[in-house]
Amino acid sequence: QAAVGSREGRRARLAAIFTGGAVLAIGLARALGSPTPAAGRDTLLVWAAMVPSLLAVAGTAWVLRMTSGQVVPSRTGSALLLAIVALDLGWVNLFTIETRSLDARADAPTCGLLGSAEQAGERRSFSPSYSLPQPYAQGCGIELADGVSPLQLTEYRDYMAAATGFPSVAYSVTLPPFAQGDPYADWQPKLDADMLGRLSVERIVSAYPLEVDGLSLLSTSRGVWVYRNERARPRAWLEPDGGQPSGGWRPVESLNWSPNRIRTTAEGPGRLVLSEVDYPGWQAYVDGERVPIGRDQGLLRSIVLPAGPHDVLFVFRPWSVYAGMALASLALAALAALWARR
Repeated sequence: QAAVGSREGRRARLAAIFTGGAVLAIGLARALGSPTPAAGRDTLLVWAAMVPSLLAVAGTAWVLRMTSGQVVPSRTGSALLLAIVALDLGWVNLFTIETRSLDARADAPTCGLLGSAEQAGERRSFSPSYSLPQPYAQGCGIELADGVSPLQLTEYRDYMAAATGFPSVAYSVTLPPFAQGDPYADWQPKLDADMLGRLSVERIVSAYPLEVDGLSLLSTSRGVWVYRNERARPRAWLEPDGGQPSGGWRPVESLNWSPNRIRTTAEGPGRLVLSEVDYPGWQAYVDGERVPIGRDQGLLRSIVLPAGPHDVLFVFRPWSVYAGMALASLALAALAALWARR
């Protein structure tokens, strides 16, 4: 019986080796048979990424075989298996990253055409035609209100649908969504300058001319129309509590902004509004005392300020992150304890 089991084990290992070799051979053949060198290189890289996965499978099978035979793998073997798994995950993540040069598109607008981030006063830009791709905006130091993201928030999608005129019926990886698949096609956007202004959108970049109240044409060049939103607001402002009159707001005294910490000085009474999406985990403090955060237009963070000057601090402290760190620490401690007992 032992001999039969040994033969079956060898056959299983040989079958696994043959299958892995066949898979890699198919990948190599597809790469060599690609019509262009670039396509062949990309195909070869993708199939080469399977090597750590095959090693991880083989290592797992080895551990299971040793365990089934009442032989516990050594620390060195376990560490080797963990290293293979880590290599597999890192290798896969590496192949999901694609880098491109900013010079890849000759028709992309230049920073000089749009102006610098300092000229824009740290306000945002929006394009109904994706005429300012995110890599170029990043290179110019410009923040966008549109773009591509796999994590679009429902509240933000609904707000942008009302502000730009696209139907808010389903999830889309792009905002605005392009139903025809061509971002340069004129989908007849209906822009609301006031709503975009609350997002601190000062510049509109389009592949076609727009006729919108509140927009003034700044320039047109190389098939790109650049407009200024005359109703754009700063990143933070104060307005009377309980209403939003079009001319009743005023800017804050000072603003020190970072992704996870925002400090401002403002004179109340009124409602302080940040041109930032409200998200679970944000906390607000007025003169050191924690206060509740409300939502302006169902989207933006806002708090009510009493009369007089105030120091306001917004910090991002999500409980889920701390809970995850605690669970990860417990898991590492348990693993270390098990490792030490062996």
